Amino acid sequence: MRICIIAPYLLPDRSGFEYYMSREFYKTGIEVVIISSDVHPFKKNIRYPVGWQDYRELKAFRIKTKLNLHQAPFISFDKRLLERINPDIVIAGEYFQPLSVFASKICKQFKIPFFFNQHMYLYPKGMFGFQFRLYDRTIRNFVWQKTDRVFAISRAAKNFLQSLGFKKKVEVITGGVNTEIFKPKKGNLRKLLDIDNDTYLVLCVARLSLEKGIMKIPSIAKATRDLNIHYVIVGDGPLKDKFYSSLKGLNNVDVINSIPYNEMPEIYSDADLCIAPSNIEVLNYSIIESMACGVPVLASDIGGMKDVINKSVGFLLPSGDIDAWIEKIKDFYEKRVDLDRKRIREHAKSFDWEMAAKKTMELISK
Repeated sequence: MRICIIAPYLLPDRSGFEYYMSREFYKTGIEVVIISSDVHPFKKNIRYPVGWQDYRELKAFRIKTKLNLHQAPFISFDKRLLERINPDIVIAGEYFQPLSVFASKICKQFKIPFFFNQHMYLYPKGMFGFQFRLYDRTIRNFVWQKTDRVFAISRAAKNFLQSLGFKKKVEVITGGVNTEIFKPKKGNLRKLLDIDNDTYLVLCVARLSLEKGIMKIPSIAKATRDLNIHYVIVGDGPLKDKFYSSLKGLNNVDVINSIPYNEMPEIYSDADLCIAPSNIEVLNYSIIESMACGVPVLASDIGGMKDVINKSVGFLLPSGDIDAWIEKIKDFYEKRVDLDRKRIREHAKSFDWEMAAKKTMELISK
């Protein structure tokens, strides 16, 4: 079997749902080809070589992007490319991505089964949100009519799609971690930052951006500065300068711009608690990775987080209620809330990429 994955972005410094699923397909002997753009969603000055290339252990083809607007690369999809790949199945990312629109049309023409993966669970706000709604109403039925089956990354994404009037069956398949890589290990974060074992260590692995709710952390740190709690943020992003400025006068926060992917299990394993105070969150992979390392979690009660967190592994909190975040962190610290780390680890295994790929193949094969 040959599967073609359509992904708007394919980045060497980070991997998304499409890559991880592709890798799991490949491991089972399925031939996988990824079609993507030559641009980066956040860095306008970066362009990747156009054409065929090896992407880790997979084959990929990058198409020249004419316009990269709001994380939606506008690309002309040449049907000759799909003819050359000759896939048995095509799986695309969000249906509204221009690549998905073109791919659905060509798949219909060549009678190739077409699937898409629904991530979005709400419309953007503001003027862009208004413009996006108009665009979405224009193209969605065009793609939906050509779609054989849909996978959603969360129940929130499924419910949103159905609220728009999508009538075909939607299967929820949530993935998020490689539990062979992310597992409890001897931690090195405390040694790296010279933090003693008596200090309660709260970790946040997130892009420094508005959607990740990162600007809540200085307020939380200030409110708990008299307690023996230390916050570590691993990430970089557009709010970096503003975030650093907001930390002035706080000595209970450290920021690490980046950690090599293969070293993250040692970082997670040293934490007492991992938090994700996001404002918008399709699915937070760092939270699932931390659970795979046995670490309890706090996350905003939004998007797909309801599907991965229960009271045996942590708590969901109102995204905009900073007082609730402060009180819950204090509660964890003062009561030394000790959730069963082995149980947390077992819960995370249900979101292993291998399991997600297996479920996907079972549905595709029906």
